[in-house]
Amino acid sequence: MFYFELFLFGFLGLVLGSFCTAIYYRESIGQPWWSLSKQDKYYKSLCPSCEHMLGFKDLMPVFSYLIQKGKCRYCGAPIARRYFLIELFCLFLSIVVYFVMGMKVISFFFVFSIPFGVSYILLGVLKAIFPSKLLLISGGLLLIGVVLQVTLL
Repeated sequence: MFYFELFLFGFLGLVLGSFCTAIYYRESIGQPWWSLSKQDKYYKSLCPSCEHMLGFKDLMPVFSYLIQKGKCRYCGAPIARRYFLIELFCLFLSIVVYFVMGMKVISFFFVFSIPFGVSYILLGVLKAIFPSKLLLISGGLLLIGVVLQVTLL
């Protein structure tokens, strides 16, 4: 059971790390990251250089970067290393949450708050952008997790 739980938190960390890079990139250039409309041109991720729509092979967190040697599969432009490092950092944080808190309801809320919190901090430190919606989402998830954990005890 331990290995399944570790895999689950690792997988969530990677997926949410990829989401974190999308939030960071889109917020830094003023694009919406929350769009669900297929008519919106920002619905899917694009290469910043050639603007080719990225497919599943291009969006596998950490692995795509390693397999493609840090370059776009379509135009060969380099992909910034910070996206790879952000994904690894989110993976690390998710694993830490699992080891510290175990398999609890609150653990999932902490893990799901990671991309919003990390994006907020990176945008603030690197770009001097402080989108309050990210802080509210992250804090809201943590608060809901704490309330659920306390009520389920």
